[in-house]
Order: sequence, then C-alpha cells, then structure tokens
Amino acid sequence: MKKNILFIFIVCIIARIGKTQILYIPLFQTGNQWNVKTQGNFPFSCYTKIYKVSCDTVINSKLCKKIIYSTDSSLNAMYDFYMYVYEDTIQKKVYLFDNLFNQKLYFDFSASINDTLVLTSHKTYYSGTVIITEVKDTLLNGVNRRKIVTRALNDYTTSIWYTGIGSLYGLSTGAFQTVGTFDDLLCYSKNNVILYTLTNECYMSNVGFEEIKTGVIQLYPNPASTNVKLKLNPSSKSATLQVFTLWGNKVESRDLPAGTSEYTLLIAHYSKGIYMIHLQYSDGTQATSKMVKQ
Repeated sequence: MKKNILFIFIVCIIARIGKTQILYIPLFQTGNQWNVKTQGNFPFSCYTKIYKVSCDTVINSKLCKKIIYSTDSSLNAMYDFYMYVYEDTIQKKVYLFDNLFNQKLYFDFSASINDTLVLTSHKTYYSGTVIITEVKDTLLNGVNRRKIVTRALNDYTTSIWYTGIGSLYGLSTGAFQTVGTFDDLLCYSKNNVILYTLTNECYMSNVGFEEIKTGVIQLYPNPASTNVKLKLNPSSKSATLQVFTLWGNKVESRDLPAGTSEYTLLIAHYSKGIYMIHLQYSDGTQATSKMVKQ
C-alpha cells in the first residue's frame, strides 16, 4: 500500500514538473513572418501587411530586434521600418520602444489567470489594461505552445496570444483593436514554412467582399505539373494576372489584353504546393482561384 502511494506521488510530481517547464518559444526570431489583414470601414478597404524580423540593434544597452513591414507581397518587395522590440526570454516578457525610445510592455507570456497587465499597442502607442482570462498549453501544428487569452478592461475586447506567434490580431494591434480598422493574423511562417493560418490564405485584398464584383477562374488541369490553362470570361477591359504563394509572396504578374478568353500559365519551375491565382480587370472586377502544383 505504501509503495502504491509513493508511486502515485512520484507520478504526480513528474507530471507537475513537465507542465511547469514548458519550453519558451521566443516571439521575435530571424526568419519569422506575419501576414496581417487590415480591414477598414471608413472608407471600406482591405489589404495585407507583411511583417518580418530584420536585424539586431542596441538600444539603451539592450540587444533589440528591428521589425520591418511591406504591403507589397512580391519577392523583391521594399520593406520599411516598423518598430524596435526587446525580448527578455528569461522573464518571458516582450517590450517595444515608442518614438522617444521609452520601453513599453508589449506582452508578458509568464502571466497567470486573473493577472492584470498594462500593455502597449504599436498601432497608436495606446496603453491599456487587460486581464488574463485563460492560460493553457496547446498543441499547434505539432508544437506545444502556451495559449493566453486577454480581455481589455475598457471595451472588453478579447485577444488570443500564442508563444512564438503573438496575438491573433497581428503585431501592430496586439491586445487592442482600433476604431475604424480591424486586424487579423492571416498567417505566421518561419523560414517560409507556414505554422499558423486563419483561412488557408496568406494574402487578401478586397477580393471576396460584396462591394467588389468577384468571380472564379476556371483552371485545368488542376492539380498540374507543367502548365495550367485559365479559362476567362472575355472582357472589353484589360486585366492583370498575379500568382501568390500561400504565405503571400508574389510569384509572377502578367498583363492580359482586353478580350483574352484563355491563358496558359507555365508552372514547371514552381515549387510543389498551393498557389492563389488572382485576376483583376481595369474596371475593378476581380476573380480568384486556388491552383495545386504537383
């Protein structure tokens, strides 16, 4: 009997140690990329911003990371400076720097349920108080990450955070949405490997919203290995054909003259995977389809 009690006690201790010693995954590492959809209501708009970790820099004697961004998804896109961040991987806290290089708490991944935090969003350098409503460990694409849910005390906005990924609202919004615009993390990838997706699409514009006339491009064969024929509705307007990877990188772009009813896309040099084919006519009409490269 004593041996059984001792065995159960040891098992409980081991389980508790395993639970409390979850490996912390840093948020800002080289190779990380966040594709964030920004939707505005006044006027209506929808576009994707791509954020990346650029390089190391020293601020106030601390080794920090430089975050850059672009709204151009092409492989040769130009990126602009976005913000400087500092991550304390021991304390599991992430900070950003405002325009005067004051250090502000961005998020605390060591927080527990019912803790209150004063966090700062980079979007407007707004600081507000949130309460932690949920903390649990979850398996996401084969990786054990800590999930933390916050609720803003001013407007009760709920935000979900994962270690190594950040807020599902994206980098700029963090725990707070901004009146008139709404952000969502479409994709998070590391070294071009997608580790999180919201809708299996990593690049979005106004396509799919009722304010824009949309359609679907007919493709055949699909899947394909060498070429794909695109069957189009002939139009009196010229069009631009663009191909994107699922994480939002533009693979190629072609201008199609008015009246084009069919176009052959050569894909033998593409890597295997899923691609988004986007067609936009000069009158604003758009169409999109998924293509699988074998």
